[in-house]
Amino acid sequence: MSSLPYDSKCDIWSFGCILYAMFVGKLPFENESKEEILRMTVEDQLKLKEKRWTDISEQAKDLI
Repeated sequence: MSSLPYDSKCDIWSFGCILYAMFVGKLPFENESKEEILRMTVEDQLKLKEKRWTDISEQAKDLI
């Protein structure tokens, strides 16, 4: 998707996505279009204040 080299930052980002999915039961960025998912990944901020996050501890949110 990008011509940038792969490094450990990619692993950390992926781990955050896995944690997000484990805590709320869905992926952080979902869309039918791969291009839109890429745009969302690069440009959007995660919203950890939605209703699904009310039962998640602040420590878990910080980890993500």
